[in-house]
Amino acid sequence: PNTIAHSFTGDPKTTRTITWQTGLEVPVGMVEITPAATVSIVDKKITTQIGDRYEHVAYITGLSPGKAYRYRCGDGTQDGFSSAYTFTTEPTSASAFTFLHVSDTQCFDADEFAIWGNLAKQALNNTSNAKFLIHTGDIVESMSNEAQMSNYYDAAGGILASLPVMYTKGNHDQINQFSISARQHFTPPTNGATGVLSDTTYSFDYGDAHFICVNSEDTNYTAQYDWIKKDAAATTKKWKIAFLHDSPFSVTQATQNKLSQAFDEAGINLVLIGHNHIYMRSKPIDKSGVVKQGGTVYLESGAAGYKYDPLVDTKKAWQEVLVQPSKSMYSAIKVTKDDIFVKAYTVQGASVALLDAFSLNGTKEPPDEPTITIKNASGSAITKIEKGVLTCTTNVQSPYALYAALYDKDNRLIKISRADSKEAKIVVDSDTDVYLKVFLWDTSNDGMMPLIPNGALVTS
Repeated sequence: PNTIAHSFTGDPKTTRTITWQTGLEVPVGMVEITPAATVSIVDKKITTQIGDRYEHVAYITGLSPGKAYRYRCGDGTQDGFSSAYTFTTEPTSASAFTFLHVSDTQCFDADEFAIWGNLAKQALNNTSNAKFLIHTGDIVESMSNEAQMSNYYDAAGGILASLPVMYTKGNHDQINQFSISARQHFTPPTNGATGVLSDTTYSFDYGDAHFICVNSEDTNYTAQYDWIKKDAAATTKKWKIAFLHDSPFSVTQATQNKLSQAFDEAGINLVLIGHNHIYMRSKPIDKSGVVKQGGTVYLESGAAGYKYDPLVDTKKAWQEVLVQPSKSMYSAIKVTKDDIFVKAYTVQGASVALLDAFSLNGTKEPPDEPTITIKNASGSAITKIEKGVLTCTTNVQSPYALYAALYDKDNRLIKISRADSKEAKIVVDSDTDVYLKVFLWDTSNDGMMPLIPNGALVTS
């Protein structure tokens, strides 16, 4: 299997969709998932630049909210499966969550795509609790070039198979019929606007936010205007976030059109954009670019690839930040019940630096909910006990103590490991009739308080 993609087409609490391609020797796809869930697969013969292939789309349903799953896809033979990938469904409670925004990964060859791959890895290392990624277009230089698409996926090293990615269409994606080429690599929801290129507009919910994908390259803006307003009016979510490639308000233009009218009139809080390969953040503005309290903020998170366009425009009155750092970039966006917090980062090699930080309402960012991740020696998150060295990590900042405790089936302690850092390691000699429990304790204020009272648990 190759170009494995992970997306939402239904409720992120209970469903996931996996898309991948194979050669003609594999006409039927298969997914193994644990814990068990319902899998429905659609296999379709397709024509690509490199010849006929098979596209496989697995619709996974019946998942439990807030639960970790492990899957692999392939043809059912021993050597015909992919590596195993993990994901965790959205919890039932509308708690705070973080997602990533990137744009313009477009490159020509594997060496150039390595810059995007490094950014993806650094972003996930720096934001380990990210729930999904939004990509605002220009995925590759030429959408129908299968070598470029393979390089895009390969450079990310399996991240795109574990982390759901939701795309919008860019001008480079338009050149080669996005609805054909991209649809063979990514499966979106099917609830978009009528009268617009198929599969290029859609919406979905996560937490207390409603996300609307807009197609800036299809100029039937009247149809999209009507759909955006109707779609936004139907949601009960507090926050409304739109994303598209080329925006009416961006680095190079400030144009009142049907899209800016829709964003203003529908009460869109944040618009994520791309296209210019430059970092830009607007002030809250109305449909014509006039600054107003509670208006729409437009955010371009720079380029996640290697192309950095020169900054020739000066900052306008409606723009808050305009800068070209000449480095690959991404934004980590945290959505809470009271505010949306954005942190924009530059990436160069292993160096990740904060470029800009703001919130829509100007409140102080609350700390992340404490989480614990348990990984095996190969670095994969586990849902069942495994032999070997297990690494337990947390997202909480010190002061705290992290305990990894191994017990037998009679609840007797076998061994324990403590670390006053983000990482504790423990060696498991047997994966039968044992279980591992990881505790996180706050050690501030001369006391010990459990941050996760019942611990994180993996069993045999």
